[in-house]
Amino acid sequence: MSNLRTISKTDLVKAYQVSAKLVARYGIDFVPAFERMEIELQRLNEIEEAIGRAENAVEHKTPIFRSERSK
Repeated sequence: MSNLRTISKTDLVKAYQVSAKLVARYGIDFVPAFERMEIELQRLNEIEEAIGRAENAVEHKTPIFRSERSK
């Protein structure tokens, strides 16, 4: 059985802020942690945007494959 849990966006933002403070205070040793938090936030934002696009496509609010339709 796994003890893994899903991390909320709020928790991820807090971790990002903490890692930024660690870099500011202690320097280069904490840059990898900061970069990882930055990447995870970007990935989460991309996922949220994709979900929004998918929801719009389901509701026919936006054309799907616009460039292929114009061929």
